[in-house]
Amino acid sequence: MRSLTWKIALPIVVSIWFFFGVAGYFAYLGRKRTVEDLQRAAVRTNLMVTARALRLIMLTEPPEHARVFLETTLRELGWYQLEAVSPDGKHRVITRASEAHAERVPELLQVHYAIPAESACYRCHEADRRLTTGSLMASVDIHGLLAPVRTWYRRSLLVHFLASVLLTLMVHASIVRWVKQPLGRLIRSMEEVAQGNLNVTLEVESRDEIGTVARHYTSMLEQLRAYQQERERRQRMKLRRAEHLATVGEMAASLAHEIKNPLAGVSSALTILKEHGMIVPEAQDVHRTIQEDLQRINRVLEDLLLYARPRPMERQSLDLVSLVQSVVNRLQPRARSRGIQVETRLPSEPVKVHGDSNQLHQLLYNLG
Repeated sequence: MRSLTWKIALPIVVSIWFFFGVAGYFAYLGRKRTVEDLQRAAVRTNLMVTARALRLIMLTEPPEHARVFLETTLRELGWYQLEAVSPDGKHRVITRASEAHAERVPELLQVHYAIPAESACYRCHEADRRLTTGSLMASVDIHGLLAPVRTWYRRSLLVHFLASVLLTLMVHASIVRWVKQPLGRLIRSMEEVAQGNLNVTLEVESRDEIGTVARHYTSMLEQLRAYQQERERRQRMKLRRAEHLATVGEMAASLAHEIKNPLAGVSSALTILKEHGMIVPEAQDVHRTIQEDLQRINRVLEDLLLYARPRPMERQSLDLVSLVQSVVNRLQPRARSRGIQVETRLPSEPVKVHGDSNQLHQLLYNLG
């Protein structure tokens, strides 16, 4: 469960932190660019005024006054460096602030301003009249101007960090509330069902995918409970049927005892009749048949008495033709009484099979 929580939460948290980090950085670059643009515009305006004043000084004052003017302008405006280049490029005046910046490297913003050449400029610059412009280039240290921007950036990073932490906690709480807890209840319910308890209940609150899974799971539990109830009902029916069969078996066993005694008497009487020669030769086959039937009935009664442990099959080699003929001979009287003519088409040679003669005889007799 913890692994699933992290698999869901980690991409969201990383996205939140990445978004706030990138958004804060680009916001810082935007503010820094705004400060630089404003400062560049201000410096350019000052350079334009400085260029006009420098042109007047060059026309009316000695050349050395131009350097003094540039140094004064640099000092008054607080610039880092001011450079003036003549239209022919042969004269270059560079002034730099006297304050040292040993404790840090200055952050310089360079602004270039072109000075259009006038006809009066060629009194001193006769070398090449094709050169029409001079230039002023100011280098301004904007470290102090960017300090508030950096302070704002550090504060925004702190705010973004706190917002990211808050959103991370909210995402984690949401995942725990809507994912981890419902799945935990579902897993606990499955564990109880695995232990055999189908009477568990699972509350379904959400309508999302987890809620759909929970509803299908609840439906499956209801079907399992219905199946278990039906199974228990069938088992109860089987038990009642078994009890009924046991009662019937007891009654059958009692009846079998009652039948065996008369059968034993009949068999004994037939044996006595044969021993005293009271069976005519024409009735010998009928006598033998009656004795075999009495033995078979006795075996059936014994099987009935051994209901729980039926008599094992006694396999032996026997003639199937003789067995079928014996069954037909026993069925002939009943068939004639019903007006049925029984015809047999048996092979003349014996057909040997391996099986229980009594069970095969009972099978053929039941088919007849």
